[in-house]
Amino acid sequence: MCIELIACSHRVAASGLVFTCLLLSACTTVFLVLGDMSAALIGISFGRIKIGKKSLEGTLAMFTTCYLIGAVMFWHADFTEWVCFVGALTASLVELFGTKRLVSSGGYAP
Repeated sequence: MCIELIACSHRVAASGLVFTCLLLSACTTVFLVLGDMSAALIGISFGRIKIGKKSLEGTLAMFTTCYLIGAVMFWHADFTEWVCFVGALTASLVELFGTKRLVSSGGYAP
């Protein structure tokens, strides 16, 4: 009986890990698509403060979009705010300072 419970708990933990990895993969893809789209739309329409070729308004739009997407996708996690903040900040900085070799508007991403 105890051996069955231990084996069952290992299967649940492994399936939880697979689910978390799939959720992270989906989240980064949605960050890339919707975050970059919001940055482009807001940056082109309302961008006044330029940072290189990008605008501060577009970067803030991407950060906000990515944070909200993360909050919706990881609502069940205990540390949602921290994970969403770090993920949104990372995506926004890569989009802001990224070159054509990194993921950026017009880079290698379709």
